Amino acid sequence: MDFASGRVIWAKNEQERLPPASLTKILTAILILEKGNLEDVVTVGEKPSKVEPSALGLKPGDKITLRDLLTAILVRSANDAAIAAAEYISGSEDEFVSQMNERAKELGALNTHFVNCHGLPAANHYSTALDIAILARYALNNPIFASIVALKKAEIRIWNKEERKLTIESTNKFLSFYPYANGIKTGYTVEAGRCLAASAKKEGWQLIAVILNSKDVWKDAKTLFEYAFNNFQPYFVARSGAPISYLKTNGNPQEIPLIPLSDIVVFYPKNQKPDIEVEQEIFKKHPPFKAGEKVGTLVVKVNGEIWGQTDILAGENSSPTFSKILSSFSLKIAFISIFILFLLKLWEERKGNNSLKFNNR
Repeated sequence: MDFASGRVIWAKNEQERLPPASLTKILTAILILEKGNLEDVVTVGEKPSKVEPSALGLKPGDKITLRDLLTAILVRSANDAAIAAAEYISGSEDEFVSQMNERAKELGALNTHFVNCHGLPAANHYSTALDIAILARYALNNPIFASIVALKKAEIRIWNKEERKLTIESTNKFLSFYPYANGIKTGYTVEAGRCLAASAKKEGWQLIAVILNSKDVWKDAKTLFEYAFNNFQPYFVARSGAPISYLKTNGNPQEIPLIPLSDIVVFYPKNQKPDIEVEQEIFKKHPPFKAGEKVGTLVVKVNGEIWGQTDILAGENSSPTFSKILSSFSLKIAFISIFILFLLKLWEERKGNNSLKFNNR
């Protein structure tokens, strides 16, 4: 899957429902990031200490930040950390899982249903390769998630009566196996087999690969990435943060950089060059602008069909031009002058009427 567009480059049995093992924790992480404050301190209850394998060895009464729980979930695939975070966020794991399933549907993972937050074997706990890719793509748009899943090791702190520091190593050996890898998450149970959601970025082009029930998951992931990188050509129509053009404001030599909100990457087989059209609509052309304010839209078409679109943002603050301020000021003065003249005329008419009444007496 192309990360920028979400378009699938190649797939096989991508909608087959299978147990995803710890790839479940991608959605667990999404909810933690959306519903929790990572600086909160979590006090561990009874349930996390009973799950096997526990990974962190959390005990009742242990204290740990939600950020460190998230790190342990994504780097070390800690089941006890997942339950501790779920109970803290939603009050119980069951309620948290209910919210996971609701969020999965909202994000478009329509063939996913979970019964726990960690991925250990359970009846009616399933997903698909396509759904996992959809969830992984969404999660990678969060910079905190993206930075954690790229770590080969991390340090976390747990304290009870005394503090203990743990250095945890990532279960994702693909980070060392493949030079372009930058995430995401492993999974394994006897029932699910070897599972991997992986991300790789080469020369600015980022892809996502998902493999469920593999006999050699590292090799399979590398094969998928190499197929895409070697046979397809990316064309970067727009890059987030990089100006696509500049807007000259009326009567002002200052140019405002126009920034796309997100990347748009068109990819195509290397031996085929498609017809790419870029349509730019700017609906706000005059100051004032605030940096980050939406001023237009960018639409990209490939062979006449819409490939992708994004908002166009003002790259800088810009005040109204002096001539526009003067014009606005002059207009206000004109209105005030007319209003004063109207009042004077009204006063004179009333004065004349009062004088006439007095003479008639």
